[in-house]
Amino acid sequence: MSKFTWAIIVILLFIAQRGPAQIQATHLFFKDSNSSELFIYRPNRIHISGLMPDDSVSLGTILPERVDSDIYTFRIDRRIHDTLFVRRSNKVVFSKGYHIRQVPDPVLHLGIVNGSNPTHITVNEILTYPRLVVEPGNFMRWFVVRSFDMSVQAKESYKGPIKESGDRLSPSQIELIEHLRPGDKIYFENIRVMGPDHTLRLFNNLQFRIK
Repeated sequence: MSKFTWAIIVILLFIAQRGPAQIQATHLFFKDSNSSELFIYRPNRIHISGLMPDDSVSLGTILPERVDSDIYTFRIDRRIHDTLFVRRSNKVVFSKGYHIRQVPDPVLHLGIVNGSNPTHITVNEILTYPRLVVEPGNFMRWFVVRSFDMSVQAKESYKGPIKESGDRLSPSQIELIEHLRPGDKIYFENIRVMGPDHTLRLFNNLQFRIK
């Protein structure tokens, strides 16, 4: 028997002794194998390594919505504790518990807010980016501002509210802001934000002082 054949036999014996690769599950949103959170109403993409060709995967009783290589996508419509199972020949060979929760509320800002006090802003900062924006972060892309009311409190007068659809200030709202002076206030109320569950979340009393 040749040395090459012996080498192949030794490699195969080594693999057989080691057994199948260890299974690991990583939620791709966090890129953290220790993360145990999934979110309702959003696609949850879980990378599962170490699977055998005939293994089956489920999240509790939920089957994956989509499978791309080793990436399993689950869409969840209820808030529960659930467990990811990998079964091999009808036997559970891997499990990992997850806490299913709602996507948290976003943090809203007006325009480009700089410095340590986000409630104080200059007129130029507002006009540079005249929009209500969701604070950058993991959940930013999951929310859309649908409408809001804006009013202003100058030193001697109160004007508004002016209603607007979308997240961008209207020309009439911008005109009010252009005449504001340091110490004047801007109020945003009835801010309606579309969440990932396709329901509107209502935010009130977002206010800024001109500096």
